[in-house]
Amino acid sequence: MPSANTGKTIQQVTFKKKVITLTFDDASTLQLSERSYSQFYVYAGKTLSAKEVTALEEAALLDPFHAYLHHMFARGRYSEKQIRDKLYQRKALRYQVEALIQEYKGYGLINDAQLIQEWMEYFHEKHMGYHAIAQKLHQKGFAETLIKTSLKPVNEDEKIQRHLPILLKKVRHLPLQEQKQRVYQALLSKGFESALIMETLDSISLEENEQTEAHGKKVFLLAKKRYATKHQGRALQQRIIAYMRSKGYTMNKIQQWLGEAEDDTN
Repeated sequence: MPSANTGKTIQQVTFKKKVITLTFDDASTLQLSERSYSQFYVYAGKTLSAKEVTALEEAALLDPFHAYLHHMFARGRYSEKQIRDKLYQRKALRYQVEALIQEYKGYGLINDAQLIQEWMEYFHEKHMGYHAIAQKLHQKGFAETLIKTSLKPVNEDEKIQRHLPILLKKVRHLPLQEQKQRVYQALLSKGFESALIMETLDSISLEENEQTEAHGKKVFLLAKKRYATKHQGRALQQRIIAYMRSKGYTMNKIQQWLGEAEDDTN
């Protein structure tokens, strides 16, 4: 019988579903996944050195993390930082995380340089601005240096022009001031620079239309009905004017609607 210094002898190898159990001559057992079992040349009757036993034990400790990573990669691609964070959340030790990262890099499953290019292509297809793309890449855990070297200058003005027709269509019923404000906020949320947005908005011509007029008149009548329950005369007019101005309507237009409302009353 081997001594404690020479290792152990495998007495039995049991296969049950996807788990292989090694039973040793000291009555201890060790469970391995099919993956780990296939990496070692073990069989009943084989005597293992202490080093070989340690290697098997370490492989058994890594098996749950390999199973987890296989599940992750079956669902999609992840950055190195995302994988590190996930492994640490599952209580993996630092040396285990480093070993797993290096192993899966060797398989090509962890490749930040390639993955960041794929994400950039996706974000560009969505016509996202430079800053929005950079923010998204940060959220996915890519290194700052990799983001800076990967982000290339793009024609931001061209991207904005792609968004404008859709955005303007959504706000064309609003007063001109409100139209610009809504479009500005929408483009800002997509990651475009404030100065570029303002330059673009200054270069386009926004006009009031029938929808703007009809919507404005509707807002005016609703405001008049609401404030008329508590105010009359000049106080009512002041309330209506203040409200309509806050919505971006001009004094000329408000005065027009006030005049029309007075004519209807008379």
